[in-house]
Amino acid sequence: MTAADIHTLTDVYRHIALRTAAGIKVYFHFDYEDENIRIESVRREAAKVTITANVRDNILIRLPRWTPADSVKLTIAGQPVALVKIGDFALLARDRLPGAIVLTYALPITINRESAGGTDYEFLWRGDEVLGVRPNDFILPFYPTYVPESRQ
Repeated sequence: MTAADIHTLTDVYRHIALRTAAGIKVYFHFDYEDENIRIESVRREAAKVTITANVRDNILIRLPRWTPADSVKLTIAGQPVALVKIGDFALLARDRLPGAIVLTYALPITINRESAGGTDYEFLWRGDEVLGVRPNDFILPFYPTYVPESRQ
């Protein structure tokens, strides 16, 4: 791992959730905690992001563009709430809090085809995660081999 890799990872971590004039913006759905917010993310067949705010402020949660809009669901303290969008973010106004915020959304399975260096590749995705690639003939492959008959 290089210094540039560490710098990039540190920068991403520092920008998972930021307090802004509009409220706390959650940019990435990673496990995270600071003095303002706690985020827990679980990804299986669907994504579940649980957010607990330690301050009374608006919460804006980035919604992935690739997930089907009808799969996005929000609850506060276990009660469903209507989705209010501002651009790519769901807005939860400070008057709707406190209580754990739970965002769920689908992780659709897709196949992407790309060519590089004269080789055609197929990538199997679940949401924004690569599950496999084929052909996968590198000495040290980054991803598992994608076998079309056994979609995860």
